Amino acid sequence: MDGTALPPMIIFKGKTLSRCWLAPNTPNDWIFSCNTEGWTSNTHCQKWLTENFEPNTRDKANGQPRLLIFDGHGSHTTADIVLHCIQNQIHLALLPPHSSHLTQPLDIGVFGSLKSHMTPELDRFIRSGIPRMQKDEWLKAFISARSNAFTKKNILSGWSGTGLNPFNPQKVLGHVPIPPTLEVQIHEATPDIGSPLLHPELNSSPVETPYLRAATTHIKKCALDRNTEFDTPARQHVVRMT
Repeated sequence: MDGTALPPMIIFKGKTLSRCWLAPNTPNDWIFSCNTEGWTSNTHCQKWLTENFEPNTRDKANGQPRLLIFDGHGSHTTADIVLHCIQNQIHLALLPPHSSHLTQPLDIGVFGSLKSHMTPELDRFIRSGIPRMQKDEWLKAFISARSNAFTKKNILSGWSGTGLNPFNPQKVLGHVPIPPTLEVQIHEATPDIGSPLLHPELNSSPVETPYLRAATTHIKKCALDRNTEFDTPARQHVVRMT
């Protein structure tokens, strides 16, 4: 966040690291490793943390806690990683999944520039139709491109573009789609219709419903009470029933 960059750790694809892979102008503080997959692993992440990040930020921290932002890769949250961070006052912050294009300072301010500078460095190899580059040739191109990409301006742009420094959450939240508003269905209260014979569900040919049963019960009650007159709703219901 102060505009500086740590030395990188380069992971080559291979079983054993060879000195012939390193270009003559390789900086002395760069770290190199390899594996058969050519990709990071739990061991590589721990090596980077213990041999690079922690010792290279210790003096700057001056006894204060350090913040380390990771994505959700499994190698970043192993027990050894977490324990080392606790013992050295390193606070881990994990980015939400699939959000690095908005929340990762390197993605926002540095990696795009790095790719742009790598393109002309590799162009002569691509135009020559060389099917496979030597590792030291790639490293020469990377050294040159990295010096042009990892500038203070680009690094600070990454922190600013993610809304972390200066702190501005809207830099990220403004790009997050707003979910559609759920329509709340308002159920109208059943109107007070007075007589069960007047319910709107009692059409010309009503199916068996609680309202039909209520109306029929009412008719039976009226029929048993000879003093009760059959008013118009009752007569209509009798017609519907027949």
